[in-house]
Amino acid sequence: FLGVGFALGAISAIFIMIISNPIINSYNVGAETVQIAKELMFALSVNIIFRATNSIMTKGVLRGGGDTKMLMLADNVFSWVLALPLGILASFVFKFSPFWIYTCLKSDEIAKTFWCVYRKKNVLFLCSILIFSTMYDILTSIENRILMCAEHRFPDII
Repeated sequence: FLGVGFALGAISAIFIMIISNPIINSYNVGAETVQIAKELMFALSVNIIFRATNSIMTKGVLRGGGDTKMLMLADNVFSWVLALPLGILASFVFKFSPFWIYTCLKSDEIAKTFWCVYRKKNVLFLCSILIFSTMYDILTSIENRILMCAEHRFPDII
């Protein structure tokens, strides 16, 4: 799934880079605005690779595997402890360009991508999936046995 997310993100990034100039040039704005818009479109195209990978890993693989509490914690920590302080520092303290301010504000996507890869390879995540699937198999087996007994004892009802 990691490769699929990366491939879809790369395709999206290429698409954004291809259409960015025609879209920006369709507006009647000054040269400085065009330059800032091009920088932001480039930042968006780089970030979309991480966002696509991150979406598949967080919403599909990890959340589907039952790792919801860690994902909630990661979303909050990376947003409030990493991205927002970096964005504030980049904007108000260091007076960076809009490209770097946007990149700092989206740094949580980059950090979450690496964290998700680590978390997916973590043994505890795999153990929780195995325990859940084993419990599901046991409960399904018990349910089937109960239904068989009920069919045998009460054939007219079932």
